[in-house]
Amino acid sequence: MIISLIIISIYLSFLLDFLVWPIDSEASTQSLTQRTSGARLFLLWLVFILSLVGYMVPLVIAILRFGDQDFNSVDVLAISGAFMAILGRAITTIGALTLRSNLAVLKTASIFSISRNPISLGMHMTFIGLIVICDVWWLLLAFAFYVINIDLKITLEEKALAEKFGKPYLDYKSKTSKYLLI
Repeated sequence: MIISLIIISIYLSFLLDFLVWPIDSEASTQSLTQRTSGARLFLLWLVFILSLVGYMVPLVIAILRFGDQDFNSVDVLAISGAFMAILGRAITTIGALTLRSNLAVLKTASIFSISRNPISLGMHMTFIGLIVICDVWWLLLAFAFYVINIDLKITLEEKALAEKFGKPYLDYKSKTSKYLLI
C-alpha cells in the first residue's frame, strides 16, 4: 500500500501545477495547436497523447495494484524510484514558484542557474522515478515520446525567450545547460 500511496500522492501534487500555479507558455500544446495545421498538427497531437498516456500509466498501475502485496513491498529499487520522483517534484515546484514570482523578468538565479528548464528537468526525473517504482520498463518508450514532446516545446519556447529578452537570454543560454548536463 505504501508504494501505491506514494505514486498517488505524486500525481495529486500535479494538481498544484495545474490549479494553483499554472504557467502560461508560448509553447504549450494549446498554443502550438493554434499555430499548426495539417500533418504537423496530427504529429504534434500524436506525440502529446502518447506521452500523456505513458505518463499516466504509473497512476493506473498504482490504483489497480493498490492492495497487491508484491507491488507494495518496499525494496531498494522502489525507494530509489520514489526518491527520484519526489526530488523531481521538488525541483519542478521550486522552478514553478521561482518563475511565477515575476514572469516579465528573465530568471537566471536560484534553480535557473543550474538548468534553463528546471520544471521540465523535474518532470523528467519524476517520470523516470515512477518508471523505476513501477518496474515497468516498457514505459521507457513512453518516456521517449514525452522527452520528444517537451524538447520540441522547449525549442519553441527558447526562440520566444530570445525574441523577448535578446542578448541577456542568449548569454544565459550559452552559460547554462538546457536540462542539467546537456
